[in-house]
Amino acid sequence: MKEFTLLDIGARGGVNWPWNKIKKEINQILIEADTEEAKVLKKTYEKNSKVKVLSFGLWSQTAELKLNISNSPSSSSVYKHNLKYLIRFPDYKRFETKRITEIKVDKLDDIAI
Repeated sequence: MKEFTLLDIGARGGVNWPWNKIKKEINQILIEADTEEAKVLKKTYEKNSKVKVLSFGLWSQTAELKLNISNSPSSSSVYKHNLKYLIRFPDYKRFETKRITEIKVDKLDDIAI
């Protein structure tokens, strides 16, 4: 396979389908805004030279934002969930915010990888 780099933005849990079948063969850049999850990813991939984990978010400008970490962390967002609307669906509690953390964000065009 020719040299290939996968950029995974919002990399919680690492690379998944459809890339998981070839993830050992490709370079990976994992961008994860949640610093706690980024630490987990760094520990998971610390011995894999093909994986680089970056701990910040991407946005339209460089700034610091509040990240609302949901009960289901993969649905976390800098935007507050509209629970008045989401209550109509099963398992809506997964969108409830369990903690808020400050994150750094940058523009993709401004980062040097």
